[in-house]
Amino acid sequence: MKKILFIMGLLFCTAITLNAQTRLNFVPATHGFHFQNNFTSRNGPIQTKGLCGGMALAAFNYFRYNIPIPPRTNADMNFTVNFDLGLRTSGADALTDYIFQSQIATFTNISVAQFIGPLDPDYNTEFSKVKARIDRGEYLILGLKDRNGGLGHQVLCYGYDPSGSKIFVYDPNQNDVETVITTFLENGQRRIVLRTTTGVVDQRFKAIFEEQELFSNRISDLTQYNQVANVLYNYNYAVRPPVVAAIPSNSNMGLSFGSVYKIVNVNSHKAIEVKNYNRENNAEICQWDFHGGDNQLWKMEDAGNGFFYIKSVLTGKNLEVYGFSTENGGRLTQWDNTSAKNQQWEMQRSTDGSYFIKNRNSGKIVSINGASLDNAGIVDQWDNVNVPNQKFMIERVQ
Repeated sequence: MKKILFIMGLLFCTAITLNAQTRLNFVPATHGFHFQNNFTSRNGPIQTKGLCGGMALAAFNYFRYNIPIPPRTNADMNFTVNFDLGLRTSGADALTDYIFQSQIATFTNISVAQFIGPLDPDYNTEFSKVKARIDRGEYLILGLKDRNGGLGHQVLCYGYDPSGSKIFVYDPNQNDVETVITTFLENGQRRIVLRTTTGVVDQRFKAIFEEQELFSNRISDLTQYNQVANVLYNYNYAVRPPVVAAIPSNSNMGLSFGSVYKIVNVNSHKAIEVKNYNRENNAEICQWDFHGGDNQLWKMEDAGNGFFYIKSVLTGKNLEVYGFSTENGGRLTQWDNTSAKNQQWEMQRSTDGSYFIKNRNSGKIVSINGASLDNAGIVDQWDNVNVPNQKFMIERVQ
């Protein structure tokens, strides 16, 4: 009798083991980025939202090389990148460049055609593939097919649960939480749902597919991050990521002195400029479609105590509030550097990656008058009412 009970107990324990959840060592709260996938990629009229595949691959590479994940949050990031393969610098810093080029790497895999192809892979078949890879200790990027024919979504897979055929993933649209892929019935058809372990539904999909296997032991010969290799050779999926330090609280969120920037309004998508290339003091500041002229380019110079001078590349003059105005509607002009407080600016980062640009003298922020969408729209100052015509993307171009 004891022997029978022992055998039954052994079988019971084996059954539990066979049905246990299996996870590899990647933990989203530790190894995933601490910001969400709020990237907007643009190049002229072409715009795409999100770099989910790039974030998934980049996070895995930080994990693969045992490099600490950058301590960036939503408030620390400039989420705008130029979707142009010819650019050496696509975003505001090396981290954004790395994520962008990692996104391009995921697009080179031929399986990406499954995002828009006519076939919807069977979930159970794909789950079996996931299980087999995880059991071999292999990570993989999964593609999730959009229900409406879009480009879908990409996540990093690191585990599974045979009970309910659940898949554990790092979802770049979430941060610091585990996300689960599972299925549900809708009008008699099986659909895919991506939800956090707290039960919040992220998005529903038509199908999943195995997009790219990833191997922890395959690494680059390079011993440190190399920008040229990142741009030209990231197609091997293993370019070593850049080491990114924490942003000091007084660093104005990564803007660097001497670098050249364009300043683009969130509402109008137009750049602020010195109107008509005027080189004189008191020249008007307006907005215009970005064309890259020197009258639309600005350098950040140190004004001390966390403030900036914003200097025109065209004229070398500083952006200022004319006549030390403290009134709403006080106009912005350029003037020779006087080191006065009406020429000093504080950059305040919004949660979406944009900036409020606050004048030290008046305490008011840069605004597009009347929320104009037109070329030559007036740039002035106003009380901060947290609206899009008061928000600016400050994007490095040199």
